[in-house]
Amino acid sequence: MSVTGAGVTVVDQARPASTGVHQQPAYKLVVALEGHLSWASVDPRDRPSNRGTENQQLSRGVVVPPGVLHTVAASGAHRCLLVEPWVDGLPELLAPLALTDALSQQLAADLALQFPPTGSDADLAGVGQAAMERLRVDARVPRRRAPRPQVQRAAAAAGSADVLGDLAASVDLSGVRLRQLVRSELGVTLGQLRLWQRLTAMTEFADGGTPLAEGAATVGFSDQAHLTRTSRRLAGRTPSQVIHGQHRPPAPRELPAISARRTREMPRSSRSPDEVSAVLGFTMAGYAIGRARLITALETPAT
Repeated sequence: MSVTGAGVTVVDQARPASTGVHQQPAYKLVVALEGHLSWASVDPRDRPSNRGTENQQLSRGVVVPPGVLHTVAASGAHRCLLVEPWVDGLPELLAPLALTDALSQQLAADLALQFPPTGSDADLAGVGQAAMERLRVDARVPRRRAPRPQVQRAAAAAGSADVLGDLAASVDLSGVRLRQLVRSELGVTLGQLRLWQRLTAMTEFADGGTPLAEGAATVGFSDQAHLTRTSRRLAGRTPSQVIHGQHRPPAPRELPAISARRTREMPRSSRSPDEVSAVLGFTMAGYAIGRARLITALETPAT
């Protein structure tokens, strides 16, 4: 189950889940309600087969800043808080931060008291800001400098803008200047924010029973394939996995038993043991003669 409003998304997941390699344009806080989390930051220079396999870490909670390639898996029930980077009061982070067990438990309790929220979007925003403030204080992380109001207004409305140039004009900036400010002050691109907001809106549509293709067109994706590519890149899962809250790694493939069956079905040799020994002896004798001739040829000096 998920609830979104005012740049904040709260996801309550009762089952184990995992993601592929992705980078979301939002702060992501994940706390385990059962079991633990396994997560890793990913170097984009790594080979795809090695991504996320060399620096796996275990903890009860983790916070990942925007734009960081990573994977995360939860072994049981967990809760996730996603806060877009234009929201006030966020911590200054450049890399994922593992949370202590005590802080993870406290954050999980804070979110549990507020979930599902029954108030307005402002109340939901308060949930996100309060959780990030507790994280910032308890983990001793400095507060990030607040973005200028023009950037906040434009970033908050990125998902509903058909033309980014019109969005820039609405805050009295050129398109180039707005893109520069969003990148420097929020750490993500304006295009990423637009896709992220459309993806979260799509999740709400799907929760209400809207088919994926219809919902994709409604929120601004060109087609369902575009929605799927965006979901994999920004959330590490397909739209169906995001909606249903599941993504289990594929089970190891078992080797087929065809080789053993073929071995049993091969006909036995009709030769007697003496005939087999004779054949092997002839073969080994030929090998010995050939080896001796080769050694002789190598040892004979060239004339």
